[in-house]
Amino acid sequence: MHKMELICHGPRASRLSRYLTVLGDQMFSDNELEEYTSFIEKNGEYLKQSQRSVNQSIESVMVSNKWHKAHYKSFTKLLAERV
Repeated sequence: MHKMELICHGPRASRLSRYLTVLGDQMFSDNELEEYTSFIEKNGEYLKQSQRSVNQSIESVMVSNKWHKAHYKSFTKLLAERV
């Protein structure tokens, strides 16, 4: 059995799911989104058992990316005015 297969099945799949969730929560830029989706595509075979977490983490990055584009400049400007 391939080493990566051992990581992605059974109890270790839930651990991988937690890692994907944390990783997705930390990303927001276009570049990070592109790199992350590329990683998922390249390693999709190994991530099958964690597909729901994969989808949720991608969605999290996309939502963060969208928020960042829509609000980051005005948010930081508002904070700068208050300091």
